[in-house]
Amino acid sequence: MIQNILRTDQVRVISNDPAVLEIENRPVCPTALGVAAILVAVAASMAAMADGAWGTGLTVLIMAAVVGGAFLTEAAQLTQLRLDRNTGTARLRVTTLRGRDEKCLTLSEITGAELQTRYGSAAGNDDVRLILKLTNGSTTHEVVLPLARPQSGDVAQLAHVINTWLSVPTRKGAT
Repeated sequence: MIQNILRTDQVRVISNDPAVLEIENRPVCPTALGVAAILVAVAASMAAMADGAWGTGLTVLIMAAVVGGAFLTEAAQLTQLRLDRNTGTARLRVTTLRGRDEKCLTLSEITGAELQTRYGSAAGNDDVRLILKLTNGSTTHEVVLPLARPQSGDVAQLAHVINTWLSVPTRKGAT
């Protein structure tokens, strides 16, 4: 149950009309829980320092900063994919605490989307990714959409939405 709460509404389709398909991955719950855990650790370190346990308080504070910073650097990520028939472009924008990365692709080069699963050595250590397949003449390549720990069902549904949208023929003169 807690796992479902953490993943609630992370991946969603913002707009799905004949001209524009927009998908967003915004992991709010894991990021909010990470911030809450950092605040609890900071409060505990301050309480320890107020009681005179400076060593313990500073150790907890440093650990909260290092571990919390590492967690938030990975968890706080916004991924946006916008496929636009009007401009003939596909824009992939990933915003993290490190900055923003944006790729602009030609929509006509995208042949589809697929689910890719890489299996880990330990149980539950599988990695599910959403891949955009691109073809430019005789060369093909893939673009990975970085999603924050998605469930395979969400990724399969997104791949289906993208493939369905791409399969709809464009009408001449449509805006």
